Amino acid sequence: MYSHYAIIGSGGASRYLQFLHDVILKEMKERDAFDQKALSEALQRQSDPEEHDRSLIVERLAWTPEERLDANAAFLRFYLSVRPEGPLIEE
Repeated sequence: MYSHYAIIGSGGASRYLQFLHDVILKEMKERDAFDQKALSEALQRQSDPEEHDRSLIVERLAWTPEERLDANAAFLRFYLSVRPEGPLIEE
């Protein structure tokens, strides 16, 4: 990557701070552009409810048994955090 010692030695701390600002800003713009593109694609896929359902089914069929158990456990933890007294319907 870049040597911050060379930058400080050739012009002072203000140049170094400007350099950091430019690098961080560039990374943020690249990350935001990527996230915006991913968000747009996800929203397009979800605009068709049947396509969205199919994609979820395909994704879950590819899960290993361990991943399925983890997902079920995560759902139960979530459900019990929302509804600690248990289900509304009792048999």
